[in-house]
Amino acid sequence: MFVDFIFIAILMLLMSFAFIHGARASGWNELSKCYRGQFKGTGKPIKFASARLKNNTFAGCVLKLNVDERYVYFGFILPFNLFFKSIAVPIEDIEINKDRSIPYFSKQMTFKQCPDCPIRISKRNAIRLGLIK
Repeated sequence: MFVDFIFIAILMLLMSFAFIHGARASGWNELSKCYRGQFKGTGKPIKFASARLKNNTFAGCVLKLNVDERYVYFGFILPFNLFFKSIAVPIEDIEINKDRSIPYFSKQMTFKQCPDCPIRISKRNAIRLGLIK
């Protein structure tokens, strides 16, 4: 019983380290310093979305996206939101470009306050958010 507890504690410690390292390596920490905010929005949130930040891909089922008239919101579902802070980016700070380097993530969003941390999302999600037509 005690050995099981030690195993679970070590496993949780290693998972926490991996998530914290992922937040730093992906640029999410930099984005959250520039655009910290609570996850909200007026539309129906897009849950289980995928995105690519720098060299890290957050594949389906961890991201949630939403939008209102002023902001685009990025957040993570439980338990990932314990390690990754939600961000709220003003729509006027976002520039959207085509990115053909990765076929699925064809829309690259760059941000005025944090230009070194682009987020790439699918065309479908960009349309669902109302960022492109």
